[in-house]
Amino acid sequence: MTTIHDLQDRLTLSVPEAGEMLGISSRSAYRAVERGVIPVIRIGSRILVPKAKLLDMLGVGPRPIAAAADDDRRREPAERRAADSA
Repeated sequence: MTTIHDLQDRLTLSVPEAGEMLGISSRSAYRAVERGVIPVIRIGSRILVPKAKLLDMLGVGPRPIAAAADDDRRREPAERRAADSA
C-alpha cells in the first residue's frame, strides 16, 4: 500500500495511486478519469493525476495567503470579545 509519505516529493500520481488515496479501486479511478471527475494530465499514453489538484478537489490543499488573511480578520473581533468578557 502506498502512503502519502511515499508520494510526498512527487507532483503527480498514477491513476491507481490516486484511486488508492481516494479509497476506490483502480477500475473506479479510471472510470472517474473518463468522466472528468479526477483531474489528469495526458503525456503520450501516460495518464497522470496532478497531486495538488487532487488534494485541492478534496479540500485539503494549501490555502491561498489571501484566504488565510481573510479568515484571520474575521476571527479577530470574536477573539477580542472573548478576551474582553474574561
